[in-house]
Amino acid sequence: MKAMILGAGLGTRLRPLTFELPKPVIPVLGRPLISYNIEFLSACGAKEFVINLHRIPGIIKNKISRWGGFKGKISYIIEPDILGTGGGLKNAAFHFGGEKFFIIANSDTILDFDLKQVIRHHRSHRAAATMVLFPLGDEEYTPVYLDEKNRLLSIGKRPDEFAYCGFYSGLSLFSPEILDLLPPGKSCIIQNGIVPARKKGMVIHGFMADGLFLEFGTPADYLKSTLQLMEARPETVQAESETVSIIPPVRIADEAHLGKDIRLGPFVSVEGGATIGDGSTVRHSIIWENGKVEKDALIEDSIVTPTRTVKCPPQRRKDLS
Repeated sequence: MKAMILGAGLGTRLRPLTFELPKPVIPVLGRPLISYNIEFLSACGAKEFVINLHRIPGIIKNKISRWGGFKGKISYIIEPDILGTGGGLKNAAFHFGGEKFFIIANSDTILDFDLKQVIRHHRSHRAAATMVLFPLGDEEYTPVYLDEKNRLLSIGKRPDEFAYCGFYSGLSLFSPEILDLLPPGKSCIIQNGIVPARKKGMVIHGFMADGLFLEFGTPADYLKSTLQLMEARPETVQAESETVSIIPPVRIADEAHLGKDIRLGPFVSVEGGATIGDGSTVRHSIIWENGKVEKDALIEDSIVTPTRTVKCPPQRRKDLS
């Protein structure tokens, strides 16, 4: 099984963080963000990946290589001009020759659900596309409506009758006939692929998933989702140190430089090469590689990079225990 991860974007909403690193490789508990979806998809059977890139692709390739968690083949396609979700897929179509279906996922999410069940659903219904949906919560996502047999009814516009409603996770299974609908050049996978396919009578399904969906679109999303991941995967958290006072959960990379009389936590991730000055206090924050917290500083609800401190809204605390 082959998969494509969409990584060609400007990361505009995540600025100013993306002035320093492209979004697919911002650090999340010691790893590049995109590595989580590579790991998730490979655990479900993906043996080969293609990733489209636009901005500073060398950094993305290097970060994925340094992570080294996937031993299969990864191919990269550089887009000098961004082609959009549909155009990026069309441009990568030659990678999927001979495949009965393939998977598309975003590079700015972390997902964990029963993908093998979705694959069985896609195969058994011989769908042209199966969109993975999650239940709508407080977030303002575009609703996707399904009938009682999980067939797509509409995206955005509420039908008079429907059986299920969710938001699109960015992960879909596609059969090759979808590729024929996409025009050359820039296009949208929804508007130029899925919507025309449904109008042509192709089988387009949604699958209501139950599991983990974390988004990293904005600095506030990034901080909130990283700290939620600390709760969801406590095995990633190091909660012991002889040089600091810790309120778990806290993750400290081995290569971090810690001063004296420091207070860390709850919900702090310190990346390798970061420096925490003497007497400082850090809560609900991420300290990037080579980020520096000054002596006697108080850092809360923030992301500290090598060149700046990005303050985030504190209301996300309601989502943490």
